[in-house]
Amino acid sequence: SYMLKQVAPILNDRAAVYCKLLTDGEMTIVFQTEKELKNGNVKEDFNILVEQENGAGLYRGISGGEKARADLVISLVLGDLASFRANKQIPFRFMDEAFEKVDDTGLEAVVTLLEAQKENYETIFVVTHKNELKQHFKDTITVTKQKGISTI
Repeated sequence: SYMLKQVAPILNDRAAVYCKLLTDGEMTIVFQTEKELKNGNVKEDFNILVEQENGAGLYRGISGGEKARADLVISLVLGDLASFRANKQIPFRFMDEAFEKVDDTGLEAVVTLLEAQKENYETIFVVTHKNELKQHFKDTITVTKQKGISTI
């Protein structure tokens, strides 16, 4: 719990940056380390609070596309935490099917996010089934599968 309390402000700062890029500030994600009980006492409790300004207030009530963006923010934040804990910048970011449930509106924000990520990473690997993203990448590798055999 001590470690979580120490990194929560960093996680929240990074989450704010990614929420701004992916949702134009409509979504907030807060990493909490404590929960206030009804009697006023505080209990250690790690939780990730996702709130959507327009629409449902909590994660369980938001749309699939909004959940995908929230999941992406959380994934990116945890990746940043790994770099922070390693005490060095990891030269690449790997995103495996991170955008599959993101709607068309969200895809525009994803492209903006990927452009921003170029500043921090030498290489960004993206595995996706969304053909509309191909045009945004300089280099692509297409893998096809026929009769159980994958080819490049």
